Amino acid sequence: MEFKLCKFKGGKRGAYTLTFDDGCYYDSTRDVEAIFDKILERDNVKLKATVGITLDFMHEKLINMWRELIDKGYFDIASHSVTHCICYAEATEIEKREADAKDSLNGIKKLFPNEEIIAFIIPNGGSTREGRKILEKYYSATRCGEERLNDIDNLDWFNLSTYIAMINKTDKDYIGYIDEALEKGGWGIQTNHWITHKDEDKFHSQRYDTFVCECDYLSKAVKEKGLWLCSFNEGIKYFKKLNESRLIITENEQGYLLELNLPKDFVFKDTYLTVETNTDKDIIVIEDGRKKVYKSKDGKAYLEIKDKITVLNN
Repeated sequence: MEFKLCKFKGGKRGAYTLTFDDGCYYDSTRDVEAIFDKILERDNVKLKATVGITLDFMHEKLINMWRELIDKGYFDIASHSVTHCICYAEATEIEKREADAKDSLNGIKKLFPNEEIIAFIIPNGGSTREGRKILEKYYSATRCGEERLNDIDNLDWFNLSTYIAMINKTDKDYIGYIDEALEKGGWGIQTNHWITHKDEDKFHSQRYDTFVCECDYLSKAVKEKGLWLCSFNEGIKYFKKLNESRLIITENEQGYLLELNLPKDFVFKDTYLTVETNTDKDIIVIEDGRKKVYKSKDGKAYLEIKDKITVLNN
């Protein structure tokens, strides 16, 4: 029996992520929630995004909204700086950038104590190598802006690129981003600020009607085209573990022992990777003394592994 780690969770063909900057757009975010609700009710597909919280923009109404949406499973959180004023692409004093990176992390953790804050969404575009070194002390990855697809075999964790959403883009543009992730087997990350019903140009905003069309297509791509729609944090955890893992397979009397060989200091050990095996039979797995059955479909079964599992002979 052959086993291999899958590039994407669930054996999917490509990955896509929606991100929203600043976290201070109340009505726009409620529009997003309503669209996600409709997709879930209609298609049974749960859409999820990551919001980059700017600490100083938060007030009680916004904090309560984000807590509610996190509880619903529609969003998770990244840091987007304290004030949005520090530019990591310029030679700002090291002390100011260091304080911004650290204070935003600690401040957001206090507001949302149950959330892991593992990513930094860089304000004002990209960053210098010096800026990234500061961020590496506190975060696992950053999101910048470039308008290109991320090659998951060569991810630059502290310079992850995005597709920039703006009001003058069409439905075809967003569908094209999603299709590119599927066709090239890459990770598309989309930057949004807010959803607007108006016609005037807004920086990194997206028209409501185009966002509805995009979400409809995302739902279809998840159900029919093999897309993994992940949050930014989910993608970071999966791809980092995949990048740093080696699958060790040992045959024994029960069947096969599958183990992930990871660095001792690896932090995302609770993250599951997907293993593909060619089989016409359902697979029975033992993990932590419990049995689980994985169904075979079209000659393949997809197993989930956190650290080690036993695949029984059957």
